[in-house]
Amino acid sequence: MIGKGSFGKVLLVRKKHSSQLFAVKILSKPAIVKKQQVEHTRTERRVLASVSHPFVVCLHYAFQTKDKLYFVLDYCPGGDLFFHLSRCGCFPEAMAKFYAAEIVLALIHLHEQGIVYRDLKPENIMLDVDGHVKLADFGLAKEGITSELNGTYTMCGTPEYLPPEILNRAGHGTAVDWWNLGMVLYEMLTGRPPWYTQDRQELFNRLRGAELEFPQGLTPEAMNLIEGLLMRDPAKRLGAIDVREITYHPFFAEIDWNLLYNRQVQPLYRPCQYTDPIDAANFEEEFTKLPLAQIDSAGLSVATSELQEKSGNDGASGRDPADNVAAAAEAAGIAGMPNGIAGSTGTSISSSERNSTLRNLSYTFAGFTYDGTNPSIARSGSFAQSSRSSYMNGE
Repeated sequence: MIGKGSFGKVLLVRKKHSSQLFAVKILSKPAIVKKQQVEHTRTERRVLASVSHPFVVCLHYAFQTKDKLYFVLDYCPGGDLFFHLSRCGCFPEAMAKFYAAEIVLALIHLHEQGIVYRDLKPENIMLDVDGHVKLADFGLAKEGITSELNGTYTMCGTPEYLPPEILNRAGHGTAVDWWNLGMVLYEMLTGRPPWYTQDRQELFNRLRGAELEFPQGLTPEAMNLIEGLLMRDPAKRLGAIDVREITYHPFFAEIDWNLLYNRQVQPLYRPCQYTDPIDAANFEEEFTKLPLAQIDSAGLSVATSELQEKSGNDGASGRDPADNVAAAAEAAGIAGMPNGIAGSTGTSISSSERNSTLRNLSYTFAGFTYDGTNPSIARSGSFAQSSRSSYMNGE
């Protein structure tokens, strides 16, 4: 096991009769319904199947059983940025710039597709075997957002990174992702998010109005970019109206965006240079050292009783958007289920009641299966072919 969250866990698996490695994200249907995350889970499946980009994790397959959902995804043996930040404290500016630039390209592509990400944070920024970025976890993404400033009112996200327009329920659009980029860049350079405190109400007060302070050692270009990205008025936020404000910013002056898009820029750090990817050396030992006996004979899922027991909160690693904030997100659960939700009441239910519940869950997640084929997706090309190529070419 290489990860664990509020709704399930992530396993490292090898494809049968081949050496290909995948990460399989396994979610508990009862836990998803209990926390009213059905529509967000459906959205994640649709987004992952529809998006193809060098710096976004690829969905290879999706399938389901009676009480579980399975996402078969790229395995990123470099782990996530939170893992590396927690060990080295902060990144040199050149390294942070490289990661930020690849994230910019991924966000531009998502926004072109009408998708707002809404959960950019170090835990969701994976590194592949060569050290390139892969955005992961699209559970809070929203489709059909064509405006930078409005389009949705959902209260969701990770508390430490929430933009003021989400906190104030003022409506938001794709500009929230540029705020989160500023938060992540600040954290990469300093070791912690701006305005951080464990007091949740004080945190929200600071996010709404506290002065932005920088420690010594940051360059003027880095501070200026972060200040622009963290403008509380989304209409004045850097990149909100014209992303060239970001791509042409002096902080990125030496970035060749087309070379970067084509993965022709060498990462400054190769997380798997001295380890075998199958060792999962860049993941927390609290997960990787768990005995395989806790995984069933299929090698993919935990016993149903265990998942039900833990479905309330199974100790997610890092900062979990499902805690405190996403509970207020859009709900699309099964409100009228006559026998309640399996595992949610703490009382025993009969076998027939359980089977009825699981049948309803299968209906709820109808259409989830995905065989990895999408003829509308072009999986090669260059950034210059993008409809926003003018952002790179000065048109």
